[in-house]
Amino acid sequence: MSYIENIIQNKTKILSKIYASISEEGGACGVDGEKCDPMTTGELVYCLKSLGFYCPNKTFKYLEQSQDTLGKWTDYSEDAWEVSITSWVLLALGMADNRNWTTINKGIAWLQTMQGEDGGFKQSDEVTEENTYATAYACLALHCIDSEKYDSNIRNGIRWLKNIQNEDGGFGRLAGEKSEASLTAYVAHFFSSIDAEQYNIIQAKDGIIKYLVNSQRNTGAWTSWFELDDSVEGTSFTMYVLLSFFFNNKELYENGCRFLSENLNLKDLDNWICFSLLYMIIGLKNMEEGN
Repeated sequence: MSYIENIIQNKTKILSKIYASISEEGGACGVDGEKCDPMTTGELVYCLKSLGFYCPNKTFKYLEQSQDTLGKWTDYSEDAWEVSITSWVLLALGMADNRNWTTINKGIAWLQTMQGEDGGFKQSDEVTEENTYATAYACLALHCIDSEKYDSNIRNGIRWLKNIQNEDGGFGRLAGEKSEASLTAYVAHFFSSIDAEQYNIIQAKDGIIKYLVNSQRNTGAWTSWFELDDSVEGTSFTMYVLLSFFFNNKELYENGCRFLSENLNLKDLDNWICFSLLYMIIGLKNMEEGN
C-alpha cells in the first residue's frame, strides 16, 4: 500500500473527530476540552459545506449569535486576529442554505473598514499592520459572498498581495518578511479559489507553486508559521493547495504522505488541524481517481 492510500484511509476517522468537536449549542472547539470559538466553527462549517458533507444548522445559529455589536467576531479578551476570524465566519455564513443577510452585511461592513488604502487588510481594530493571512481570507470571503459587488475590495487586496510577494514566489506574514510555506499556502487557498486569468494572477500563482514545491523538506514535510518545523498542519494544507492548483507530482505527494503516516496521531490531534487533513484527503482521492 502506498503512503497516499494509507492516509486516504483515515477519512472516516477524521470526519468523526470533526463532528465530535461540535457542541450541543452548535459551536466547535479547536482542542478537546476547551470552549467553542467562532473561528474554529467557521472553519468547520466552510470545510464541511465546501466538500459536500452534512453540516448541522445549529452551527450557523451559533455563529449568528456570536457576532458582536460592531459586526465582527472575536473570542479573546486580549487582541485577536479579528479580521481573520470574521472572514472565516462570513465564509461559513455564506454557505448557509438560507443566508442571514442582516448578519452577513453587518460583518462585511466592519470588514471593509479594516482594509487599508493600499489594499491590505489589518489584523484587527488594535493591531493595524496589514498581513497576508487576513488579506487572503478577507478577499476570499468577499469573493464567495458576492464577487461583483465587492470587486474593488477584492482586486485591491490582490494588488497588495502581488506587490509584497517575495522574489522566491512565497509570502511572509507581513510585507518584507521571509517566505514561509504555510503562510504562502494560505494565500494560495485564496488564489486557487478564483479565476487566475480574470484577476491577473497567473504569474503570481506560478511563483507560489514553484516556492511551495521547492520548500518541501527532506522529511517530506512542510513547515507551519507558528511552529517553523516539520508540521502536520503545514504539510496537509500545502499539499491541499497544490492539489487545488492541479499540480501533478505523485512523488511529492507520496513523500508528504510518508511524513504524515509516520507522525499522524489522531488521538492527540487538535480538531482544527483535521480540516486541513480532510481537504487534503479529498484532493488526494480525486487525484487517485483521475477526477
